[in-house]
Amino acid sequence: MNFGGQLATRTITSTSTQTIYFETATFNSSQPVARGLVFDVGGGYRVWGDLFAGLVVSVYSDTEAASTSASIPDPIFFNRPKTVTGTTTGLKRREVSISPHAIWARTLTDQFDVSFALGFTVIHVSQDLVGSFSVATGTQNVTTSTTAQKGTAVGPYVAVDVTYNLKPLHGFKPLYGVGGYVRYAGGTADLPSLPNGKVGGVQVGGGIRLRF
Repeated sequence: MNFGGQLATRTITSTSTQTIYFETATFNSSQPVARGLVFDVGGGYRVWGDLFAGLVVSVYSDTEAASTSASIPDPIFFNRPKTVTGTTTGLKRREVSISPHAIWARTLTDQFDVSFALGFTVIHVSQDLVGSFSVATGTQNVTTSTTAQKGTAVGPYVAVDVTYNLKPLHGFKPLYGVGGYVRYAGGTADLPSLPNGKVGGVQVGGGIRLRF
């Protein structure tokens, strides 16, 4: 069981237009995807020798605000647009990944173990985005709406994990320790308004290790 962080940062941008007062209004949004916390639970089963079959389920989430800018025509005068800026808050992103993989584990010393993992990851992403915009009749006031879009990515999973084994507690049968990892689990997902959007990425963290 681990707590860690996803290190990738990204920016989602979009542009849309519509006709208002017989002229073209344009609307732009810029929305960051920041570094965030990752929680995961995983395990492995010895298949043969130092080779294990493993599975990790992890969750990453983030909440950000989008900066918006619109050029809105004047309701009375031609070619006198007004620039209207704003912020749309509470835009959530959630990535849930399932990563089956093969693990090769080795004992370095009495207290240290190291393992290498290789496999693939399936990431389901849910992303809130600034959707459409509207302008109240006779004004240049902009109102935005949000939409939740979903997609799935498939990509590589590569990880290195180091475990420090602690002395067994009296009456505590599993061997236990603490460990840290560095891994890459990422891919691209096609959302309705965001094709080939990158998800996942490099992650680092650590947590509890048990061996039965």
